[in-house]
Amino acid sequence: MVPHQKQECPVPLDQQPINEYRALSNSFPFSWASGSLVEYCARLFATGASFALFVGLPVSWFGSVGPKSEPLRLVLGAASSGFFVVTLAVVRMYLGWAYVGNRLLSATVEYEETGWYDGQIWVKTAEVLARDRLLGSFSCEASAH
Repeated sequence: MVPHQKQECPVPLDQQPINEYRALSNSFPFSWASGSLVEYCARLFATGASFALFVGLPVSWFGSVGPKSEPLRLVLGAASSGFFVVTLAVVRMYLGWAYVGNRLLSATVEYEETGWYDGQIWVKTAEVLARDRLLGSFSCEASAH
């Protein structure tokens, strides 16, 4: 009888899905999605309002021909720039969480040892697959949605 040997994970540490999850959950602004909904919305509102006030309003003010005669257009231009930045932030957070979630839920891990030309595929062990799927199901899907 051959003794069971534990297979080492050949995937580099920074490309392992569990480590990608940890890095994403601690990074800006991805960590916002793992908090409460009220805190998440407040941060998005503050981001959009700040961008609209400090970037959108000056651009619309100095970029328009008659700023004093069309204040509604200035405010709408500034507000739409804030909304655009919030939309970009939400889409970026969704894509990041979806990518890590898919890597956690997948039974295989695609990785590169030294560069783009030497891609490999590692089949997760049963233990790693169970751990990753549990984490992906409860953490990433909640953050991405």
